[in-house]
Amino acid sequence: MRQTGLSSLNLSIPDLAAYLPSRNLAFQLPSYPAEIVPMMDSVVRDILVDWVLEEKCTDDELREVEEIGWKVRPYGLDNGRGMRELGPGDIDKLVSIKGLVIRSTPVIPDMKTGISPSNAF
Repeated sequence: MRQTGLSSLNLSIPDLAAYLPSRNLAFQLPSYPAEIVPMMDSVVRDILVDWVLEEKCTDDELREVEEIGWKVRPYGLDNGRGMRELGPGDIDKLVSIKGLVIRSTPVIPDMKTGISPSNAF
């Protein structure tokens, strides 16, 4: 990743499930992506920092590795569903959506700014 200049790691969930020590992780990832994916990001960063330290690189290269926002992008869920099949139970879960995009529009928020009064004394 460092040599190619990429800051993201595409992680196949079926490959993760095929490796016996990480099978539990692969099954928990779709249910708890908000907790697991940031941990994976930090593990990738830590591994890359260790590699830089083992290679005895310069401080500039070490700082560069530490500053990049490394991302793990899981893909390959088996259960692809249509948009209309999604429900409230799918909030905060990793889902695979199948279908065809015909038209897309930007999201226009209902509220652009909000002010909340504070009762702090």
